[in-house]
Amino acid sequence: NVPRDIALRQLDVYESVGVNPRRLAIGHMDSLPGKEADIMIALAKRGAFVGFDRVRGDTKSDEDRVVRVLAFLEAGYVEHLLLSSDTRKDFSRVARFVQQLQAAGVSAPMLHTIQVDNPRRFLAFVPKKS
Repeated sequence: NVPRDIALRQLDVYESVGVNPRRLAIGHMDSLPGKEADIMIALAKRGAFVGFDRVRGDTKSDEDRVVRVLAFLEAGYVEHLLLSSDTRKDFSRVARFVQQLQAAGVSAPMLHTIQVDNPRRFLAFVPKKS
């Protein structure tokens, strides 16, 4: 029984201690109930990456996940989505989910942004100048 807005509260805490949201990924967003992308959009508006890291799980249907991603992308936040699967087996889950996004009409350039550009940008380390 995790509060639906826990990710927003989590981001509040990080920001309160000076963490730049652009350096954060808030995960398990694909575990939210329903098809709404409102929490994801609120996180992205503040600069955070949104992690879909439990794709092809057994608690939520992929259909709902695809609908949620489409709403998120339609809101203009393609540059804030990260895909992964925190599983120790069946590493093809993300590839199958990407195929579902493609079948739902997500363009090749958007998929490139999600799969290549976003992880590259998120994982880039730029040391502070002294």
